[in-house]
Amino acid sequence: MLTQEEFAKKARHKLTYLLSRREYSQKELLQKLVSDDIPVDIASDVLAQFSEKNLQSDLRFAESVVNSAYNKGKGPLHIQHKLQANDIEYALVSSQIRDDNFDWFSLALKVRCKRFGNEIPNDWKVLQKQKRFLAQRGFEAAHIEAAFSSLE
Repeated sequence: MLTQEEFAKKARHKLTYLLSRREYSQKELLQKLVSDDIPVDIASDVLAQFSEKNLQSDLRFAESVVNSAYNKGKGPLHIQHKLQANDIEYALVSSQIRDDNFDWFSLALKVRCKRFGNEIPNDWKVLQKQKRFLAQRGFEAAHIEAAFSSLE
């Protein structure tokens, strides 16, 4: 059995390794440490130290989620669900999502055209299928409607 200091050292090494690759939320990191048989109290303490030193930041994680989702053609609702799953408040990045750097309307149009082409379908079922596709990618109703009305 490892001592408390050995568990803390193991946790620091694991966090350093993980955070050198990409940003993680505190929830994700805590789960990874606990799954590595590190006691929750020690894992929480080490994670708090990393957070205090700004080596781990939920804000940076949230920003990376926004940028990654946008680049993958996912909408703001997808981002909101991903942040909720990681216990991060949507308010941290809501202003960034509404920023002019992210044009969700043109992204919805681009994603729709890439998948289905430029033609707007005349068949109601096909139209609904395309709208469902955009909704499943996390676009809001206004974005979806704009993706169809801008081609008319």
